[in-house]
Order: sequence, then structure tokens, then C-alpha cells
Amino acid sequence: MAATGSRHDVFISYAHSDDLPVAGTERGFVTQLVADLKTEVSRKVCNDIDIWWDHFRLTGGTRVTAEIMAAAGDCACIIVIASPAYLRSEWCGRERDAFYQNGANGQSGIFLVGMEPIDQGRLPVTLRDLNAYVFYRTLDDGRATRPLRTEFQQDKEPYYNRLSLLVQHVSDHLGKSLNGRGKSAPHPSPKEPRAKEPDGAGRSVLLLDVTDDLLERRAQLKDYLEQEGITVLPGRRYSRDDMDLHRTQIIEDLGRSHACVQIVGGLTGDRSDHPRGMAWLRCETIRTSGSAVPFLQWRDPDLDVNAITDADARELTVQPSVRTDRFPDFRRAVAELALKPPERADPRLQQGVLSVFVNSDLLDRDLGTGVAQWLEAHGFMVLEPPQATQDAREDWEASVKYCDSHLLVYGQTKPAWVRTQILLSNKVQREAPLDLLGVAVGPPLPAQSRDKLDALALRYPGIHYLQVEDHQQLNPAEMERFVSRLREAHAHV
Repeated sequence: MAATGSRHDVFISYAHSDDLPVAGTERGFVTQLVADLKTEVSRKVCNDIDIWWDHFRLTGGTRVTAEIMAAAGDCACIIVIASPAYLRSEWCGRERDAFYQNGANGQSGIFLVGMEPIDQGRLPVTLRDLNAYVFYRTLDDGRATRPLRTEFQQDKEPYYNRLSLLVQHVSDHLGKSLNGRGKSAPHPSPKEPRAKEPDGAGRSVLLLDVTDDLLERRAQLKDYLEQEGITVLPGRRYSRDDMDLHRTQIIEDLGRSHACVQIVGGLTGDRSDHPRGMAWLRCETIRTSGSAVPFLQWRDPDLDVNAITDADARELTVQPSVRTDRFPDFRRAVAELALKPPERADPRLQQGVLSVFVNSDLLDRDLGTGVAQWLEAHGFMVLEPPQATQDAREDWEASVKYCDSHLLVYGQTKPAWVRTQILLSNKVQREAPLDLLGVAVGPPLPAQSRDKLDALALRYPGIHYLQVEDHQQLNPAEMERFVSRLREAHAHV
């Protein structure tokens, strides 16, 4: 007997061939999933739920009987096991139609389980806006996949993590169906305190879609955040027929998020809608949105970027905003950022005026002052190094955090000072990527100024170098070139 008042609580729609056991397994994928689902959902809903799925003995050519039509149409929710075989099945399509025609749950009563990655355009129109629960593993070549099997040790953790999410959402839906039929939700006992709301309640993270080789990493991060009580967006599939709508949907979800995350790797992805690939489209959409929501990018530190053959994919992985810390550290950082209370903007920074932090060591303070005065005279807000006080570290971090450009003066100071400043500033969490990182190379200059850059031993394409020979008479062409680069960079952030 169903717990919800419908004839059945859950209807499983799947292709027969997807439940055939493979070598090394005793049960088919669907059999395993349904058994686990029944146990866990019954435990959460506190009822022995009714799952209708036992039509595997029927062949694909058998007519859809009245019994099956009635079962599909009179159930509280339907779980679709999506696969290439499922898409080829006319039978499965009729099951969905019966649910839509007779069910009253709409989209909220449909749950999509992915056994294999399927292009959104191949899905039935009624399923395209749903996010799938990913129950497959991407293999080492980044292309081949296989369903998760609990018999394999390496699959157990991702399988049960995905199962927990599916169980929770199905249980939530069945609970609403139960209460909606005249049964009130249980109230906590007066002697028992009400359960504490999760720390992440009301917080959300926009986790951008990824190429096929990164699906497992994205799923791991999604699982981790949701276990912290953080809502992961998008809760729908974005349009692939209209790229303007696709961008609009991203920006809409960005406005509801407390952080945005993109995982990048060695594949560029589909180029049919963007000349550099969908990863670049998503990145550019976020960067040009004008949003102050923190944007975090990450790639695997073990990825050999020099071995990436696609120039666009390689360039995206070496952006200055891309982090390369270990994945457990990164996912903790994302959660901490999402849970962090909003900060007020530094009142010292005037909106609409570009700010430059002219950072110099004591040996080059005169040169730094000359650069600062030139920039101030040309309409920039200039932040100079803090005084040696108890609050110096806090002042320095505020300057790095809120400036539009960080300009390091490299004259008499040692190369190690410049490298240390860059490494330290890279650790400061910013709400938006730095518009421009610059190094002003000043006296004493050797016969060949390149020798001084070689001594710096710093190889990073995101640095703009400018030569300043005299703090009293700066080179206008060099300064104008830096200012043009800064204004151009700011226009795209």
C-alpha cells in the first residue's frame, strides 16, 4: 500500500538491458538501486513505500498494458533511469506520457538518474531542464564511462553519496505528498529542542557545468557542498538552443549565489556555440557580468598543462585566477567562502575610480612615490604601502583585496622580495579577479634590462612589465601603456 495516497509512491522507468548484470556483479544496476532506494526512503519517510517497477520480464515488443499505464499514471513520483537504451525505447516514452497525463506532480515529481552521460539535446523535451543524479564513473581517458557498481571498492563512496542525495529529495517529495493529503507534518516534542538548521541553510553556490573528463570532480564537489547544507545551482538545465538565453540563465543563478565555481581541465568541450568552447563561454559570462559574487576556478595540480594540445583549453587552465591546491583543500575553501557572512566594502575605496596599490620596499620608496604621484595626477586612486605599525598586515591585505591593480616596484630591492609579494598576494581571497598585476622595473638597470628580469626568475604571462628609470622623470610612454592595459582589463571584469 502506498504511503502517499497515490496507488504507488514511486514508479521506476528504465530499459530492460540496463539491468543486466555484468562480469563480477551479482545484480543488475537497476535492481541494486531500487533495493537501496526502498530501504533508505522507507526509513526516512517512516513508511514501507511502494515502488512499482517489476515489469522486467516483459519484452520490448510487448504492448503497454492497462496495468502499467495505470501504475505510471497513479504514482507520487517517477524515477527515470536515463541511458542510450532508454532513449531508444518507445515503451519508456509511453510510461512518461502516462505519468504526465494522469499525474498531478508535474516536474517536481520527476527524478532523472544518469547511467551514462547523455547530451541534453538527445533527451526528451520534458527531461531537458532536469539535473541528473550522476551514477557513472568517467575513466582515465576522459571519454569512456561505466555505471557505478557497489561490488567495486572504488565505486562505493560515490555511489552511496549519489544515493543519499536521491533518497533525500525523493523523501522530501513524498513527505510533501503525504502532508498534502490531509496528514500534518510531525511536530517536535515540547521536551525536545527543535533540530538546528544546517549551517549552510540559505546559502548557495553556482557550480558551472564541465567537460566530460571533469564530471566526477564536479559531482564530488556538489556532494560535499550539499552535505554542508549548501544549495548547489543550477537546479535546472540551461538552454543549448539559445546561447543568449544560456548566458541569461547563468547570470540569473549567479545573482542568487554566494560563490561561483568553475573546474577546468584539458578538454575544450563543444565548440558549436562558442569558438573557444563552452568552458570559455561560461567563464566569460561570469567575468563580464559585473557581479561581485566571488568566482573560483580550479584545476588538478597533477594536470600537465604543457601536454594539453588544445590551445584554448591550455590557456584557460593557466589563468591567474585558477587555483591548483589539492581538491580536499579547495572544496573546503569553497564551503567556507559560501558560509562566510557578507563583508562590507572597504569605505576607503571610492566606487567608479580605478585603484592601484603601488607596493614598494623601503629601498625603492622614492621610486614608488614617483609612480604613485603620476597615477594620482592622472585620476587614479593610489594605495601606498602601510606604515610599520601593529595594523600593517591588515592594511596590506585590505589593499591587495580591494585594489584594481597591484603594481610592484622592483628597483634596488632583491628579486626574492618581488616573488614573495606576488605569492603572498595570491593567497588573499578576493571577490573578483585582479584586473592587472604589474612590475615596475627601475634603477639600477644593467646594460641589458632583460638581465634584471632573468634574475627575477618569475615566469608568468599575466604580469605586465614597465620600465621606470627615474622617479623624478617617468617615461610617459611606459606609464600610458600600463594605464591602457589597466583600463582595458577593467572594462572586461
